[in-house]
Amino acid sequence: MYKTIEQQFLASLSMLRGVVDLCPDALWFDNKQRHSVWHIAYHATFYADLYTCINHKAFRHKEFHIDGCHSLDFKNSKGEILVEATGYPKPIVVDYIKSLEISIGDRIGQAKLEDESGFPWIPMNKLGLHIYNIRHIQHHMAQLNERVVAVNGCGVGWVGKVG
Repeated sequence: MYKTIEQQFLASLSMLRGVVDLCPDALWFDNKQRHSVWHIAYHATFYADLYTCINHKAFRHKEFHIDGCHSLDFKNSKGEILVEATGYPKPIVVDYIKSLEISIGDRIGQAKLEDESGFPWIPMNKLGLHIYNIRHIQHHMAQLNERVVAVNGCGVGWVGKVG
């Protein structure tokens, strides 16, 4: 079961990385819509990172993390609403996704699938959390893919599994 979950995480992350790679530079920071591409891509990656930790206490922000940038409602850890930050350059987000691709197998194998999620605000077991997390990645990848297709005329193709 762990191998199947790993393959699906890797497929989702591969598609997310693919749409980030295809995103034109002019679209990356464009803020004509509520959220820029960089913001959605970072948000999806941040939560993939968080929810593949054993629990919320084990999570550590990356050195490049800007407080509040993970949140789509622009709130920092104190609940203050922020003006949209300048954002992360594409290579930082790509490297972040790649780091998850490298570590995902070890991360999901840390707990039994029937264990609690480790996140009090997500009342389900680890298996449910992994499915939830993969769905979250795919949701935002699809959002971004539509934007990229609108500009480029093509986007990321389906990846059934990796590994």
